[in-house]
Amino acid sequence: GNGVSFLNQHGRSSLLVPPGDVPALADALQTLLRDEVTRARMGAAAREWVSAEFDAKQMADRTASLYGSLV
Repeated sequence: GNGVSFLNQHGRSSLLVPPGDVPALADALQTLLRDEVTRARMGAAAREWVSAEFDAKQMADRTASLYGSLV
């Protein structure tokens, strides 16, 4: 788990490839270019997830909670 794996949910909202793996990146891009249904599904899932996880009020509340736990 890192920021990339948190933000990009493989198979749901994105296709993850290993760093530096050019053939895997090319394959993922070709998949998205060829498959309109998958591209649309992943785009919709990404929009839904971002709206749910990164709402301004929710982020402010989480930040305040984190600050509160540190003091």
